[in-house]
Amino acid sequence: MQEKALLATSPKPEEDKEAPTKPSDLKETETTTTTVKVEWKASTDNVEVTGYNVYADGKLAETVKGDVLTAELKDLKAGTEYTIEVEAFDAAGNKSEKASVKATTKEEQKPDPKPEEDKEAPTKPSDLKVTDKTDTTVKIEWKASKDNVGVTGYEIFVNGKSIGTVKDDVLTAEIAKLTPKTEYTIEVVAYDAAGNKSAAASVKATTKEGKTPETPTTPEVKPGTVQTGDATPFAVPFMMMFIAVAMFAGVSVIRVKKRK
Repeated sequence: MQEKALLATSPKPEEDKEAPTKPSDLKETETTTTTVKVEWKASTDNVEVTGYNVYADGKLAETVKGDVLTAELKDLKAGTEYTIEVEAFDAAGNKSEKASVKATTKEEQKPDPKPEEDKEAPTKPSDLKVTDKTDTTVKIEWKASKDNVGVTGYEIFVNGKSIGTVKDDVLTAEIAKLTPKTEYTIEVVAYDAAGNKSAAASVKATTKEGKTPETPTTPEVKPGTVQTGDATPFAVPFMMMFIAVAMFAGVSVIRVKKRK
């Protein structure tokens, strides 16, 4: 009778059921508006730590190898607090307890707010008065307006119609191309760079008697006909000639003088 051989089998090694230790000293090291960097100290295991899982608010965000002790979490929301957790695991799939730390991403930088819009109007020009007149011209002067930012200039109206502007340092004007022996309402309005306008200062003026033109004339000013600066002896004849030519061509003139 042939003997049957008994097959001997080696016992299997015991299955690894021991989890790694919990990672220690987990901390945030750097944040931006969309990322958080963390680091920790290594876990230990009876066999070997294979890697680490990193979570953000309970969701797996990153997995690193066992010899890597840092992680960067990306695509986060700005100005948001997150709970960051790290767990160690081994080759058998055992997982440690989770180490936990809170980290808040930085706020997005908002552009500097625009300076508040200037809505404050200049004060009304004061002491508007007539200083001289002829049959076709009226000279006026006034005292300066004030503004929270700065007066840019003055607009001059004749009978409600704007005929031109002068700069902020000009406080006199001569209005030409008027009709003899006619009463006019002359107004001066201050304005600033934001376009705010003051209340109008007003004065009435009646031109002297003279030859009435065959066709009615309307005081008006064209761009480039407002002159500033003190007149010199040389400039006076030139200005007189300029006025005569302008009147002949149907163009009104405002002559202005700077404040001293």
